Amino acid sequence: GLAPKLMGAGDVFWVCSGYGKDQQSAGRDPNTPFATLNYASNLTTANNRDVIICLPGHAETVKSANAMLYTVELVPS
Repeated sequence: GLAPKLMGAGDVFWVCSGYGKDQQSAGRDPNTPFATLNYASNLTTANNRDVIICLPGHAETVKSANAMLYTVELVPS
């Protein structure tokens, strides 16, 4: 899978609105992702280099421009 290629990353969280579930038992595997970025981001740890991967087809409804503000570090491919 992709997770082993993310060397140096902290926790890896998977998100897909189509079939994900926002619950503690989800999110660590692309077959059982979280449903929302918000849920995944609440589980990240500052300065831990955590990664959130949005799977194909993921969509979020954003109600305002300030509704989703995240601190990110871009990782070159």
